[in-house]
Amino acid sequence: MTDTPLPMASYEQRAVSPRQPRSALLVISCGLMIAVQVGFAALLWMQGHWLVGSSDGLVGYDFSCFWGAAKLVLEGKASSAYDWNTLHALLNHEFAFDQLRDPPALPFFYPPAFLLAVTPLALLSFPNALLVWTVTTLSAYLLAIRAVLPGATAMLTALATPIVVTVMWVGQNGLLTAALFCGALALLDRRPLVSGVLIALLAYKPHFGVLIPLVLAATGRWRVFASAVATVIVLAVISGLLLGWDIFQFWIGAMVSASHRHLVAGSTPWFKLQSIYGFLRAAGLRGSVAWTVHMVVAVSASAATVWIWRSRASYPLKAATLVTAAMIVPPYMAIYDLTLLAVPVAFLVLDGLANGFRRWESPLLLILALVVMFDLILVFPRLHEPVGPIMCAASAAMIAVHLASARTATMPDFKLKLD
Repeated sequence: MTDTPLPMASYEQRAVSPRQPRSALLVISCGLMIAVQVGFAALLWMQGHWLVGSSDGLVGYDFSCFWGAAKLVLEGKASSAYDWNTLHALLNHEFAFDQLRDPPALPFFYPPAFLLAVTPLALLSFPNALLVWTVTTLSAYLLAIRAVLPGATAMLTALATPIVVTVMWVGQNGLLTAALFCGALALLDRRPLVSGVLIALLAYKPHFGVLIPLVLAATGRWRVFASAVATVIVLAVISGLLLGWDIFQFWIGAMVSASHRHLVAGSTPWFKLQSIYGFLRAAGLRGSVAWTVHMVVAVSASAATVWIWRSRASYPLKAATLVTAAMIVPPYMAIYDLTLLAVPVAFLVLDGLANGFRRWESPLLLILALVVMFDLILVFPRLHEPVGPIMCAASAAMIAVHLASARTATMPDFKLKLD
């Protein structure tokens, strides 16, 4: 079942019509979040933790594993990128990690296609590579949100999303993940083949794509499905030819090892897992209980997502539901992955701009912005409690309220806008 798309111009007119003015509180909420992030960035810069180095840390700490793995590829040791001892030795040689306040614990366990994609960055010095990575991923992220929302609204929503500055600070891939997911949904019916390619690229984070083929099959979007599968196969073949076919064996081994480290052994503090499983383990529950509760919630979220996508709900609500559920299902989700929240928020804002915000929605957005700030400033770093489940629950609640209102407006066919 697919939606009958409305003309793009018609939907844009509804979204920015003078009869549906932007809520002042919405602007205030976004402005407040942006101000907090700018303040955080300024604090990092003044303390020597961002854009300039420090004696007790490394700017772009997380990015170092991408750059180090790429260096090994250029040295003809692609499979060694998945060996933590080898990668650690290289990074320690480059950055004297063992002398830093926080010893590294960042193994590389991304698919070979991602390893191949980041390899050119190793041709640059680390600072230049980090700059290119940050500018590229941020630009893709802003462009993807701009494909959903008009003008300044897109920029406000994108930059107000929590964790954006943090992701740029450590050099993580949260912005890339959000860009791919948002772009795939924006082009799902307008450019199904391109959407399939973006979904295939999103497979570098396979745990976030579990529900996508289920939704595509349930709604009969077979062109998107076929495009995604074909692209994954092509990327795998290219990776095997250029990196060696044994690279997949080393990657699978690294994945199994990482899963055991993060989800079983607890080598990473439980509060750093932004999932329901991590939340329950941080609360002191046994693994069996946490797994059971997490699986019940994950299955329920999956079933609800398929049901909503087969219903007559508006496309923005369907898109918001899929991304929110994609964040609920996996037991592993890091703090930088919360950048994905920008996608359901963007579609919810679009739905509100087109169909009108209720009187209570804008104040609620302001309250949520304050709660998010409290979570990020105190709950996560100070109280060591996961904040991901709280944010996903807030997104799910907003979607449920919109669905209860029986909004059935369909989504237009999108096109990426560069103006």
